[in-house]
Amino acid sequence: FAILSHDLRAPVKSLSSYFMLINWGALSQAEFVESVQSLNIQLSNLHDMLENVLNWAVSQLGGMRPQKEQTAIAPVIEEQMQLLVPAAQAKGIQIECQVSSETQLTIDRNHLGVMVRNLLHNAIKFTHSGGKISLTQQETGERAFIEVKDTGIGMTKERLAKLFEPEKADSRMGTSHERGTGLGLVLVKELVEANGGTLEVRSEPEQGTAFVIGFEK
Repeated sequence: FAILSHDLRAPVKSLSSYFMLINWGALSQAEFVESVQSLNIQLSNLHDMLENVLNWAVSQLGGMRPQKEQTAIAPVIEEQMQLLVPAAQAKGIQIECQVSSETQLTIDRNHLGVMVRNLLHNAIKFTHSGGKISLTQQETGERAFIEVKDTGIGMTKERLAKLFEPEKADSRMGTSHERGTGLGLVLVKELVEANGGTLEVRSEPEQGTAFVIGFEK
């Protein structure tokens, strides 16, 4: 709760300050247009933070049970990419998807959307302006794997070791001072496991990070 209070307080106060300036008429037309774009990104980030908190709380109460079915993954990924386009464009980050339109997984479609959104959001957060994020797939036997790889700041072995521990949730700032609760990746791990999947992370400081999730086809 201390982490959540700290990380949610800053964006809410920032939004309040924006609205105060707008009410006072202290912004020029150009400043107003710029502030609206910034507000949109901040509201989107705040929404994602709150949704992660809600989903994680539900999972802790045992209420997030997967409803597995054959799901085409390309439409799910495309849907989540579109939601995050404004945040990526604001940092000049290129997102490239090489996932086949024919690949299907036995998975809860909504859960897959939450996983992809959080992995993409995390990649955007920790990638420098002008960087790149790629989504690729591999298949081995009865399983398919989705990799989300970025050219971001990466992580040390020590940070990797506590990445999925809720009590040590990583709330470090992104490359453009974005805030987060650190629960996004914790939630990804829980949803992966709930759907019978696997999760692998590869990362080196300043060498980017790759998350690989795998499920039955």
